[in-house]
Amino acid sequence: MNRYALQLISRGAVNKIGNMLYDYGNSVWLASMGTIGQTVLGIYQISELVTSILVNPFGGVISDRFSRRKILMTTDLICGILCLAISFIRNDSWMIGALIVANIVQAIAFAFSRPANKAIITELVEKDELVLYNSRLELVLQVVSVSSPVLSFLVLQFSSLHLTLLLDALTFFIAFVLVALLPKEEPMVQDKKLFTGKDIFADIKDGLHYIWHQKEIFFLLLVASSVNFFFAAFEFLLP
Repeated sequence: MNRYALQLISRGAVNKIGNMLYDYGNSVWLASMGTIGQTVLGIYQISELVTSILVNPFGGVISDRFSRRKILMTTDLICGILCLAISFIRNDSWMIGALIVANIVQAIAFAFSRPANKAIITELVEKDELVLYNSRLELVLQVVSVSSPVLSFLVLQFSSLHLTLLLDALTFFIAFVLVALLPKEEPMVQDKKLFTGKDIFADIKDGLHYIWHQKEIFFLLLVASSVNFFFAAFEFLLP
């Protein structure tokens, strides 16, 4: 694989570490506050789910119309600055509100970065290497998924939520640099001047029409949605 493919794999691993640090640290900190904390934790998780549901349909449209590289850089930079700013908050009441707001902002950012990341892969990775790329990416992410909870526990056990947020901000800044080093030329990006608000809903309609007529894809999405529904309930009850 070329250098750009390795950069994308590294970005995926770094983001996975940061996300697990963020979710674990915030969930444990909120749950440790007793009954009020558990209620806030429910609001914290619901805010992310509702925001994702509302914004996700627009993520793919935007990634098709604008520079995927710039979308990834912008979302990583915004999330990094946000986590860095929150890490300096010392008042618990302010921290609770800041975490909920940050969770909503990150849900919006991920709604745009996820499809942009998937789209840019096809531009930077050779077609005959996509299977190899996906297998190595999945291997790295699985290793990170197993090791990150241990890291999150150690950081939170021997330091504080503030250090966890600082480390999360660092992962976003590293991801920003990795994307900034990718090629600036993106021939697949459409002309911005042709983009209007009406085009957003037209593209969404075309996407839904395509999925509806591709029965195999529709069935796989239905199964994936059902599985995610039960996983979301499990993660909500877990703390």
